[in-house]
Amino acid sequence: MSWSPATINPSPHAGDRLVRSSVWAPRAAITGGGGELLTIQRQQVTVGLVASRIKERQAVTSDLLAAGASASASASAAEVSQALAQAKAHPDYFDPVFAVSKARYEQLKAQPGSANVYSVPGTQFELTSVRSALTQQLAAHVVGSVGPITAEQLQHLGAPYDAASVVGQAGLEQAYECRLAGSPGTSITVLDPHGATVARLASFPDHPGAALEHQPRPSRPARCRGRVGRGDPPRRARGDQGLHRSDPGRGQ
Repeated sequence: MSWSPATINPSPHAGDRLVRSSVWAPRAAITGGGGELLTIQRQQVTVGLVASRIKERQAVTSDLLAAGASASASASAAEVSQALAQAKAHPDYFDPVFAVSKARYEQLKAQPGSANVYSVPGTQFELTSVRSALTQQLAAHVVGSVGPITAEQLQHLGAPYDAASVVGQAGLEQAYECRLAGSPGTSITVLDPHGATVARLASFPDHPGAALEHQPRPSRPARCRGRVGRGDPPRRARGDQGLHRSDPGRGQ
């Protein structure tokens, strides 16, 4: 059986391709019993490299290791080597190595010597906004954290998650992943051989997650509905305004 993009839509020309892209709505908040936010957005800088700009591989390795050690980040020699190998396969892609807070990045940028992440061609930096718990204590004992999805999590959660998804990694963030994340909006577009958009065939709206109110008692969250994974309590009853309590004493 012969198949091409024209099977679905007759407008594409030779070399055109169909691309499905997903965009997630902002993750729903976790609040305390009094309504105070337990999660906030912080700025961080991801330090990585672009192979096409590298002049001396050893110098880049030393630079990233020194900067990572100075930042107390997890930039091991093995991780740097892996990033270099991935960068070699895709010379114009950005390959991340470690991340630091924006404030810590500014300190690194001002340091002399190899700990200055600007000192060697090939390193690159991306400013992003990341979700975190209000305090380190909350992150460690209650709220948890979010981060890139692992292969095991992707297998459990399934669609609409993909290898680029960011998910809960511990605490309430992980236990209530599906409720907090919601589901992404999706679009299907036709791209020409140069990557330019030819047409948008369809788009589907996102469904934002629902806020979670934490009660200071242990919780037993239910599984996601409709897919194998952790963390989606049953649908809220009529009259619930989108705020779910993580209080097992009062039921799910």
